[in-house]
Amino acid sequence: MPLGVSGAGGPEAPHRVEARKARSEGIQAGNGIGIANLAATGRPSHKSDVHPPSIWQWLQDHPLAQHIGFTWWFPLLESIHVIGIGLVIGSILTVDLRLLGLAALRYPLTQITGKLLPWTWAAFVVAAITGFGMFVTRAPAYVENPAFQIKFLLLPLACINMAIFHFRTFRRGIADWDTAEEPPPAARIAGGASLLIWAGIVLAGRWTGHLI
Repeated sequence: MPLGVSGAGGPEAPHRVEARKARSEGIQAGNGIGIANLAATGRPSHKSDVHPPSIWQWLQDHPLAQHIGFTWWFPLLESIHVIGIGLVIGSILTVDLRLLGLAALRYPLTQITGKLLPWTWAAFVVAAITGFGMFVTRAPAYVENPAFQIKFLLLPLACINMAIFHFRTFRRGIADWDTAEEPPPAARIAGGASLLIWAGIVLAGRWTGHLI
């Protein structure tokens, strides 16, 4: 991602020069079609070949997205995003290993979740905001990126898995196995599924940058 930005009176970024040239050529081509239609039919053409930009293109062309993409804001957001993701994965990993009966066995699960989940949610909000800030800089390319698509297929699965565990396994029977070193099968399945899904999210997130 280029980080330079053209200042007032300075050289214009190459991609903006190409974009202006492409728009100019498109206008000239459109005028040529209109003139040809007028010569052939005696009526001007009212059909336009210019389509309105998609919501993704609109996001990318927004001044804020341009500012992020061509200044130090992009690496700053990326750094904060990585820290946020690290906190999310670290806290979730601790809970999942406890559910699998592999770590922190001397601590009740309610104590672990009570201390870690607020950090998980706060870090997730930070990661989501910074991730969106990076996304808008190349929105059309990201939405067509296979790794990015896989990541956003796995995120709802992680949320569904968490919701099922919380509202069925955790709420209904936590009092019976809160301090048990070997949680029930439903809890172990939820922990294992969570580990696999979040590992896939992290891998897909890393591959997104290599396939863009």
